[in-house]
Amino acid sequence: MATKYILILGEDGDISIDIVMCWINRLWEHSIVRINGSDDIKTVSILASNDDNSQFEIELSNGIIIKSQEIHSYWYRRGYLKYTQVRAKNNNEIKFLKLVNKYYLDEWEYISEYLFYLLDNVKIRTLNKFSDNNINRLIVHEIARKNGLHIPKTLISNDLQKITSFLKENPITITKTIRNPGKSEVFQNQILSFAQGTNLFSYNDLAAIDPCEFYQPTLFQEYINKQYEVRTFYIDTKFYSMAILSQDNEKTKVDFRNYDDEKPNRFIPIILPQNVEFSLQKTMMDLNINCGSIDLIYEGSEYFFLEINPVGQFDWVSKNCNYNIERAIAEYLVK
Repeated sequence: MATKYILILGEDGDISIDIVMCWINRLWEHSIVRINGSDDIKTVSILASNDDNSQFEIELSNGIIIKSQEIHSYWYRRGYLKYTQVRAKNNNEIKFLKLVNKYYLDEWEYISEYLFYLLDNVKIRTLNKFSDNNINRLIVHEIARKNGLHIPKTLISNDLQKITSFLKENPITITKTIRNPGKSEVFQNQILSFAQGTNLFSYNDLAAIDPCEFYQPTLFQEYINKQYEVRTFYIDTKFYSMAILSQDNEKTKVDFRNYDDEKPNRFIPIILPQNVEFSLQKTMMDLNINCGSIDLIYEGSEYFFLEINPVGQFDWVSKNCNYNIERAIAEYLVK
């Protein structure tokens, strides 16, 4: 019988994976296979038949061979599956090979999507999925609301009249990107960053908007003068929660990601109310997500749900609260 191993797909330099692997080595007597973002796939074979489950075999450029039937458990941390590109033999071929590579990339995108599908659905223990990267935050908000979680009042619009009405009812709001707060593109050999965090937007700011212009639909959300923020890491029905005391610092008051290294926020381990954990767990189950980071804020006597990041950071929650989350992940994969 072939030796079973734990498969981890992540990015180069992810220290949290290193710590989890150290725990696995203490708890698990067999091997770990890790694929990093810099690892190219040399060969791939996928066999689909009516006789058995579809099986695949991948050989990496470093010589490591991965067979689906030998995987004990699988953790998708982050990243993609890369393939070894065709290289130009001389300068005259470069333009042509760019066109060929574009075609190959389109083909590979379909193949890698199929491989991720097989990994996500094979009958082994899995933690996170590649498809979790495409989670729609707006849909998540709707599911969370239906499961009894409080959400800040939100408007998505480019209709100036509706935006004006919303701001009259909510004089101070916040605005932030809907999908990706850190997207960047290359233009004329320069990197253009479209990064945007959470910013305040008030009724007075409407004066800067030209009513004759056409705008992209934008998210506006009522500003809640929170007492503290909460980052919760969820894995296999368990919650590891941390309060972030960001309100005492003007720099982090609106968005704690505006880190103040000279006066860092305090972090305190907390236990969420049972009804909040129940609603969060129901939301994760409805989304078919078994692991992820959840953001909430607390004001008055209510917890307000903000978002879920299925492949979010957990090491700072683990370290600041002594939760040892890395061991919990290792134990899940080893079972």
